[in-house]
Amino acid sequence: MQHLVFVFGTLKEGFPNFATNRGARVPGVFRTRERYPLYLVGERCSPWLVDQPGAGERVSGQVFEVDDAALAAMDALERVTEPDGYRRVAIEVEADGAPVGPTLRPFVYLKPAQQVNLSEVRLGPLREYTADHAARYRPRAVHSLSGQCHCGNIRFDMQLTREPASYAPRACDCDFCRQHGAAYLSDPRGKLAIRIRDQAGVSRYRQGSGTAEFVLCRHCGVLVAVTCLQDGYLYAAVNSRAVASGRADFAAQVPVSPKTLSVEQKLERWTANWFADVTIDAMTLP
Repeated sequence: MQHLVFVFGTLKEGFPNFATNRGARVPGVFRTRERYPLYLVGERCSPWLVDQPGAGERVSGQVFEVDDAALAAMDALERVTEPDGYRRVAIEVEADGAPVGPTLRPFVYLKPAQQVNLSEVRLGPLREYTADHAARYRPRAVHSLSGQCHCGNIRFDMQLTREPASYAPRACDCDFCRQHGAAYLSDPRGKLAIRIRDQAGVSRYRQGSGTAEFVLCRHCGVLVAVTCLQDGYLYAAVNSRAVASGRADFAAQVPVSPKTLSVEQKLERWTANWFADVTIDAMTLP
C-alpha cells in the first residue's frame, strides 16, 4: 500500500535524516492549511511540529509517497510507539504559492502538546525548517559495538540508539537457530555495516519459508547475521553471540517463534524491528 507523508524537518530531502525517507517526492513545496507551532527543542535542537492547530504558522514542507516498509522505517525513527515519541496523524496541506491548488491529506509526525516545555524551546514558532536550523541539529547519542565470526572473515560494526542493557536478544526456536545457539539483536533506528574479507568463505543459507537469508562463515562455521530483502530494501539482525566479548551487557534473552507466523507476518515484524540502514561490503585489507 502507498501512503503520502508530509515532512517538515530532518526527513526533508537534503536534511540529516533523509536516508530514512525512502519515498518518491511529490513535486513542489507544500504548506499546512492550519497553523501549527514548529519549534527547535532541547540541546539537540530537534524540530517539533506540535499538535496544536490554530497556533504558530502555516508550516512549509515536502510530500513523499512511501510504501509500507518506508512508513515503518519513518515510524521507527519518530518513535511513534514510545511514550515521548511523535504521533502519526493525517492533516491537510496544499501547494505553496498556488492561488488555488489541490488539497492533500498526508500523514505527518506531530508532538503531543502536553510534551512541550516552553523552557526547552530554543527557537520558534517557525514557518520553515531551513539548512541553518539543521546545522544546529544533533542526532541521538549512539552506542557503537562490533563483532565478528571466530576467524574474523566476517566482521560487523553496529550503532545502537539505546543503552545496550535495554536490548533483549531474541532466541528463535526454529531447529536451525537453536542448533547454532543464535539470539538476534537489532535496532530499526540504528545502523549496521557488515564487512567480508573472503567472499568465497561466506555461506548464505535459507530454510523454512526461505524468506530470510542467514550469513555464516565457511571457515569457522559461525552464524553471524540474518538478512531479508523486501521491496528493494535490505534489513538485517546480528547474532548477539558474535558481538565482541566484554563490549556489551544485554538484557536476558527472550524466546520468539517466527515459524508460527505467516510470510506476511514475518516480513511485517522484520521490517519493523530489524536494522533498516544496512551495508555489506568487501573488507579493505592493509
